Amino acid sequence: MRISACLTLEVAVRTIKSFGEIGLEICSVRVIMARAKRTLEAARFQPGAKVRVRYGVIVPDLPDIPLGGWTGIIKQVERSEAKTVYEIKWDRKTLKNVHPVYMRRCERDGYDAEIMWLADEDLDLDDGTPMPIEQPTNIVTPPLSMKDRDDRIRAVFGFTHDDLIPHVNWRTLLIYYRYLRATLTFPFPATYWDFGRLHDQKITVMIHGLPDSEENGFDEEDGLICHGRDQNGRIEIPLAEVEVKKKAPNHEPVSDYSYWFHNWR
Repeated sequence: MRISACLTLEVAVRTIKSFGEIGLEICSVRVIMARAKRTLEAARFQPGAKVRVRYGVIVPDLPDIPLGGWTGIIKQVERSEAKTVYEIKWDRKTLKNVHPVYMRRCERDGYDAEIMWLADEDLDLDDGTPMPIEQPTNIVTPPLSMKDRDDRIRAVFGFTHDDLIPHVNWRTLLIYYRYLRATLTFPFPATYWDFGRLHDQKITVMIHGLPDSEENGFDEEDGLICHGRDQNGRIEIPLAEVEVKKKAPNHEPVSDYSYWFHNWR
């Protein structure tokens, strides 16, 4: 069965309706491939082309980061909202010279710093002529939001919204220890899980404080240790394993610490 590539999907479906689901799938694939071919033919740049960003273009969603002079290679071409857009992989020279705050923001937000989609009007052909990369002149760092858990953790370390959350080590544990000693109200009720041989059990405990560990250092495996009393008497337990009721005053700082400890080790 031969179907003209210029047919619309609706006409193609009517043409092959009697051929069943297999025919429909084949036709759909051919029409999609034809559309992709027409997109490539209409595009100013083809995959593999070396391009340079025009001066005055900014990073989408980051208005304080200019892109002028960035160079890279076209990886994909697509049509989006009647515009031709390109996936660009930045070259080593560009990545070496971009402002560090761009790299930090990409890592912070989970973006690939080496890849970006830009529109046709943002690009020129890169003829190899050396040109300086446009640098930011006014970095605008959003204020920390205490409604955002990551920002609350940054605040513990005196960081800004553009800074990466630090990993767990003895230095960062010491900072968090001093913060919690000054923030938490003792004693406070909490719970922890006792994973026994026969069954798991949720145990109620009254937390009385954080032992002074500044002189002896901190165990990066267990993190900060708290002491208290449960049904069996005195107990010491990692603070990261303790749960506090949501409406309790100590819930947020204990929960934030546990989130940081388990995700940044």
